[in-house]
Amino acid sequence: MKVFVGTAQEYKEVAHLFGDESAAKPDAASSQIPAKTAKGESEAAALSSEIIEYAFSRIPLSQNQSKVWRTIVDAYPNWVNVIELADRTGLSRQEIAGVWGALGRRLAHTTGWPTDEWPMDEDRDHNNLRRYRAHADLVRLVKAGRIKLK
Repeated sequence: MKVFVGTAQEYKEVAHLFGDESAAKPDAASSQIPAKTAKGESEAAALSSEIIEYAFSRIPLSQNQSKVWRTIVDAYPNWVNVIELADRTGLSRQEIAGVWGALGRRLAHTTGWPTDEWPMDEDRDHNNLRRYRAHADLVRLVKAGRIKLK
């Protein structure tokens, strides 16, 4: 038995693999998702609001993912280091590492996401702790209600 996890739009793209010919095959010209080049990289070099919104909306965020992103977005334009992030979310550093792993998988499976781009800045503070700051477009999308964080 095959099980599909994803959005209705994503299902339409793979419905034929499930023997469902009633779902129309996607029309590349009408897709809002940036097309990939032959090398698998996005034609757009930088992040766009559209691809950020798509990546954060195509599959619901987990409770832990929402907590982390809400904390980073609320702190913008300031940075949040990993200890502050753990304190504010009530998550362990290992759980936060799990959120970043899930983010990597989410982005890697988001059609059109540019290679080596993240929806946040990452750096180290004066104590050599990792710190994070949300991408400005992500903040705008959350504040406009286009990306829902719990």
